[in-house]
Amino acid sequence: MKKKSFSRRFLSPVLAVFVLMAVSFIVYDYAPHITNHMLHQVSAGIAGFVLFLCIWFGTFYVYIASYNRGASLRERVFASLINPFIFATKEVIRVSESFTLLESLYFYLSLLSIGVFCVSIAEMGLSEILLRWRRKKQGENIRIISVPALLCFLAGISIVAFVFAWGQGEYSFYIFLRGFRKLFGPGIGV
Repeated sequence: MKKKSFSRRFLSPVLAVFVLMAVSFIVYDYAPHITNHMLHQVSAGIAGFVLFLCIWFGTFYVYIASYNRGASLRERVFASLINPFIFATKEVIRVSESFTLLESLYFYLSLLSIGVFCVSIAEMGLSEILLRWRRKKQGENIRIISVPALLCFLAGISIVAFVFAWGQGEYSFYIFLRGFRKLFGPGIGV
């Protein structure tokens, strides 16, 4: 496989998901300002769905597209984590309207951010396995299941399942709140 330029193998897949994510977020965020009720509902629904796909499944595209363009493993992993980090940063910026800078930075540890990063790790593992399966099917002598890829997939899925299944996420949220209180005090209404 021919290695493409850095911008083609790294930036293009990341930017494709980022632009789609940003546009869908903007449309979703401003849809309530649309005065036509039907247009508002359709716009918000489509934008919300596209945003959901970008946040939760964008890593599949970035990892596989960067692989197909000759990116190294390190480049694929780094590229795959950029958009989840941008999403988590957007959430930190949103809470900074109500919290101090340090308190806002703590929101990188929110269940949503942890969930997005863990799902991304699982998707990278699964993507690697699927790419290896494709290479094997094309005749290459390669093991389909690599231990690191399998561990990424299992660890990512297991953490998400545990965090959100344990008391339906309620207990994990209480731990998040306790950590906040230990670091910053009770705050206002927290």
